[in-house]
Amino acid sequence: CQYDRLLRIVMKLVLGILLVTTGGFIVESAPRSAQPWYANAIVYQLYPRSFQDTNGDGVGDINGIIQRVDYLGELGIDAIWINPIYPSPNADFGYDISNFRDIHPMFGTLDEFKTLVAKLKEKDIKVIMDFVPNHSSAEHPWFEKSSNRESSYEDYYIWVDGKLGPDGKMHPPNNWTSMFGGSMWTYWGTRNQFYLHQFLREQPDLNYREPRVLAEMEDVLKFWLDNGVQGFRMDAVASLVESTTLQDEPFIGPDPDNYGEYNHTMTLDQPETFDVMQHFMQFLNNHSRSTNGTPILVMSENYNKNYKIIQDYYGSEDKPRSTFPMNLFWIMYMNAMSNASQWVDITNEWNLKAMPKGDWAVANWVLGNHDQHRLASRFTPEHSDVLNMLQLSLKGVAVVYYGDELGLIDSIVRRDQTVDPQGLRASDADFSWRTRDPGRGPMPWTNDTNGNFTTGKPWLPLSPDFWINNVAAQRASERSHLNVFRKMAQLRKTRTFQEGDCDVVYPRAPAGSPRHPQAVVIYRSLNDNPTYITVLNMFVLREIVDLTNTRPSLPKNLRVVLTSSNFQLPVNSTVPCNLIVMPPLSAMVLSSEF
Repeated sequence: CQYDRLLRIVMKLVLGILLVTTGGFIVESAPRSAQPWYANAIVYQLYPRSFQDTNGDGVGDINGIIQRVDYLGELGIDAIWINPIYPSPNADFGYDISNFRDIHPMFGTLDEFKTLVAKLKEKDIKVIMDFVPNHSSAEHPWFEKSSNRESSYEDYYIWVDGKLGPDGKMHPPNNWTSMFGGSMWTYWGTRNQFYLHQFLREQPDLNYREPRVLAEMEDVLKFWLDNGVQGFRMDAVASLVESTTLQDEPFIGPDPDNYGEYNHTMTLDQPETFDVMQHFMQFLNNHSRSTNGTPILVMSENYNKNYKIIQDYYGSEDKPRSTFPMNLFWIMYMNAMSNASQWVDITNEWNLKAMPKGDWAVANWVLGNHDQHRLASRFTPEHSDVLNMLQLSLKGVAVVYYGDELGLIDSIVRRDQTVDPQGLRASDADFSWRTRDPGRGPMPWTNDTNGNFTTGKPWLPLSPDFWINNVAAQRASERSHLNVFRKMAQLRKTRTFQEGDCDVVYPRAPAGSPRHPQAVVIYRSLNDNPTYITVLNMFVLREIVDLTNTRPSLPKNLRVVLTSSNFQLPVNSTVPCNLIVMPPLSAMVLSSEF
C-alpha cells in the first residue's frame, strides 16, 4: 500500500543519514551478556604528570584530567589507567610510594580524585589505578618502623645478614643485581643488616612471607575500591617474591653491575609469586561479589617471553591470578622493519600459545607505555593509523598510551634535561635507548605556548612538532589520526566486534604476482550481523590484496567503512574483493553489508 511504500522511503532516508553521520556503520548497543565489561574494552593509559596542568607548576594534575573529561569521552574509551598519584618522594616518579592510601598534593586531593571518578562515570568511563605491590618508598612509615625493628613491623621488608669480607667490612649476601644497576642489597646500620630492593635503593621490597604485609595490601586495594576504582594495573609482579636460598644468580657477562647480564632464576617468577597473585584475585573477586557485582579488572605487568609462565599469570578459570598478564610481545619483538607475516604470527601466537584454553581467558594488546619510546618514534608517524587500526580490530582489551591516538612523536630531551633515574644512570652510549623521558612528554592540546598544557614551564619538553600535531588541529581535520582512532573506537562497539569471532590471516599472492603482499587481514564475523574485514598494508610500497584466497565465500564487492588518514577512498564506496589496491602503510575496514 501507499503507506508501506512511504514508510520504506523514510526508513531508507534515515539509514542513509546514519551511514553518513557514523562513518558508514550503525552502532548498535551490544546486548548485555555473560562477558564482563572489560572483555573488549579500550583502556587509555594516562600519565598524569603530562596530561594537563591547571595550577601553572608545569606538572599535570587531577583537575587537569577533570578538565579533559569531555575529550576522553570523545575518544570512545571504556577506562583510563592512571599512573601513580600517591604521596611519594619521586625517586622513580611515583613508583616509590610513601602512603598507599592518599593522593600526592602535587596532583591534588582525595576529594578531587572522587570528583574525577564521578565525572568519568557520567561518560561511562571506569578508573584503573596503578597498584605497586612489590615495594614502597624508603620514606614509608612501615620501612622506618621495620628498620628500627619495631614490634609487628620487623619483617615487613626483606632483611638478611651480610658476609664479612677480608677487608673487615660487611658485603651483600650474594650477586643479585638491581634493575637500575649495582647490588640489589643496601646496608642499614641501625639493623646491621642488608635490605632487598629489586629497583632503586629508595624502593625497598615488601616481604610477602609476612602475613601482615598481605593484609595491609589487601586493605589498600579495598580503600581504592571504596573510592570508586574498578580495576588495577599491578606493577612489577614478577618481582614479588625471591628465593629464600639466597644463591647467586647465573652470570652471563661481561658487566657484573648490569641487570641484563644475569639469568634471574632466584628473583623473578618464583612459585610463591603466583600464590600472592591468586590471593589478591580471590580477595578482589570476593569483594566484587559482596558489593555491586561489577567485575574488577586486574592487568599484571610482566615482560616474560615464556608461554608457560605467561599462562601461570593468567591462572585458571576457578583460580585466576589476574584478568590477564599484559601482552608486551608487540613492544618486545616488533619494529618498523617487521613484515606482515611476523605481525600475523606474533598476534596468533598470543591467542594460541600464551593464553589458557577456554572462553574465560581475555586477550589483550599493547603497543606502547610509559617505559618505552613513543609508538610513532619506535616505528614511524606513518605507522600510527595502521597500528592503531590493527590493535582496535582485534578481540580483547586494547591498552592505548596517551598521545598515540595523535601519532605523537618523542619529545627531545637532552642529557642535561633528563629526570628519569634510568636515563640518569645510563652510559653515554646507552643513554638514547635507556632514557624513558622522551615518551613521557606533555600532551599538546593546541599550537599555543606549551601546547596549552601549562602556563608555567613544563616538567619535560613537548614533542617538537606540537605546533602542527595537537588535539585542536586533529579535531579540525577529517583525515587525522585522532578522527581515525575515534571512528575505529566507535566501530568497535558494534555487535560484531563485541561478540564476534576474530581471524588474523596473511593473504597469499594474487594470481600472476611474484610475491605475497605485505598485508595483514583481520576478519570479524558474527551470525546475522555484518562481517568486517580490516586490511592493513605493513609495507612502504603499494600492495595489491586478493581476499578471495583467504575467504572464497566473500561477495564480489565490499563496502568501505573506514580508511586510514593517508587513504583517499570515499566511505561507502565499493572495492572488488579480489583486487584491493593499498597505498604504502595504509589500512581500511570493509563490510560485507551494503
